[in-house]
Amino acid sequence: MSRPRFYEKVDLELSQGDIVASLPYGLIDDPLCVCRQSPLWVGPAADAERPPAFVREDSVENVLARSKSALSIVLWHGCEIDKFLNKGAMSPKAFAAIAPVLPLDRIGNELAQDQLRQGKRRAYFYLEPFDHDGQGEREYYVDLRYLWSVKQSLLLSSRVGRLSGPAVMALYAHMFFFFTGANLSSSSLKCRNCGEHNKLSEVSYPWNEQDLKDPAG
Repeated sequence: MSRPRFYEKVDLELSQGDIVASLPYGLIDDPLCVCRQSPLWVGPAADAERPPAFVREDSVENVLARSKSALSIVLWHGCEIDKFLNKGAMSPKAFAAIAPVLPLDRIGNELAQDQLRQGKRRAYFYLEPFDHDGQGEREYYVDLRYLWSVKQSLLLSSRVGRLSGPAVMALYAHMFFFFTGANLSSSSLKCRNCGEHNKLSEVSYPWNEQDLKDPAG
């Protein structure tokens, strides 16, 4: 049995599992630092021509955040991404959620690296080796703790690859593990009617290990 491909080429559409070149990721610090225009400013507003990503423009604030730059991966499902399309064109307000993609070797502990490869680190999803900058293949992982929303226009112009369908499903299963603490492959739920225990993979998703096979082989 051949092993499913982990990566595939991107196409014209933004999709879940797209890997994007260097983008910021980070957190909003405490105390919160809000950036507001000085009443002494007499020039044009800096954000006057920038379409907001929020419904109420008068409630938008600019804040400072601590960030680093890294590869990123698109987490939203394609249907959610496509909701911003208007007659086939992307809305300037369109955004999507991403998470940073970091080199595995930044984790110095060999045991921790092995645990990550085996899917035992809940906050991290392992990515097989790939070369995105011509410097050779490296192992990476997705850090699900740093979810971040950015404009889709930033993502479309700098994609370097995409997870295959089976790899995306594996990512989603691991995200379920991260958000709930329940492992789809081993956890079970008790049926309220018959009392029988069923695996979460059987009652939560219409796919199993057989469905994760790459049809292209």
